[in-house]
Amino acid sequence: MSHDTLYTEIKKLDKGIGILTIQLFTNIEVRQRKLQWEKRSNITLTNNQSVHMAAPLNFEDNNWFPRIIMSDALTNFTVIVALRPDDAYFLLKNIPTGFKIELERNYVATPGGAIILGSGLWKCNSVCTDSRGIIENRDYFRPLANQMKNRTYQMVEVGIGLFGDRYSSGPGFYFNHW
Repeated sequence: MSHDTLYTEIKKLDKGIGILTIQLFTNIEVRQRKLQWEKRSNITLTNNQSVHMAAPLNFEDNNWFPRIIMSDALTNFTVIVALRPDDAYFLLKNIPTGFKIELERNYVATPGGAIILGSGLWKCNSVCTDSRGIIENRDYFRPLANQMKNRTYQMVEVGIGLFGDRYSSGPGFYFNHW
């Protein structure tokens, strides 16, 4: 990193055609929650090539996907969830054992949750993690893009809950933004 520029040497990356994924973890906050930004680009990398990409300008920058980061200080359970309907991404890590998981995303016509225009609910009732103990998914919430096509929402809601036997609760988060 140099001043406001991130860089890596192209020679360290595989050459050829592929998808370049850049994830920025920032101190920029929305409703007291830090954001992750992601940009994915189809690219052909060759030797002696420079690739320049502008950083996200603001929350409405359609070249980047903003995602909310929520973390439980006690367990370090961390959730990263896409905020726009056209971004299906979510990641869960440091998941406490013995809990069922529910992750919900809603797009609402007015603040306060009166009219839900589009929603999705992902559930895990058993072991859903990979070998690293992480759940990362880029597809489950993909139908939200079609649900929200040509619809204007005023608020996004994200909720994650961990539930044990008889629905005793574990760490959970709720976030809304309008």
